[in-house]
Amino acid sequence: KYAKYVGLKRDFRLVARGVARNMIAVVNGSGELNILLN
Repeated sequence: KYAKYVGLKRDFRLVARGVARNMIAVVNGSGELNILLN
């Protein structure tokens, strides 16, 4: 059970990193999202 939790945490970290990378790409592509974030 604990190992499963660690695996989920690792997957979540990878997913979060991927989402952050996609958001950065979108921000670089358009300035309006950057305004929304600020």
